[in-house]
Amino acid sequence: MIKFVCMLKRKKGLSFDEFKHYYENNHAPLAFSYLTKALHYQRRYLQPAMPGYLEAESEVPGMYDCFTEVWFENRADMESNLAVLADPVAAAVVIADEEKFLDRAALRFFIVEDECKST
Repeated sequence: MIKFVCMLKRKKGLSFDEFKHYYENNHAPLAFSYLTKALHYQRRYLQPAMPGYLEAESEVPGMYDCFTEVWFENRADMESNLAVLADPVAAAVVIADEEKFLDRAALRFFIVEDECKST
């Protein structure tokens, strides 16, 4: 099992609720239509741990609003699926949609292969 993780920051001027609504109702279905080899596609919306210290509506530099996890059976499936998203036609569609709600310059991507669990 391998996981592809994306850290997402909303576009400046967009409220957290607007960001989440657009992602869930527009971008997630679009992205999932390209993720044909994904076993699971999950969005986790981040809230400040100390309410009042950093408000969710603030535009704090470096603060992310969501991290997205996409699970694949293996690296080969992940790489072939990401190649589909890299196709110029598919990439243009996805990027055009991302520009409606994301700060694309802040996008960060990671691969997670090992997870440790405490008992």
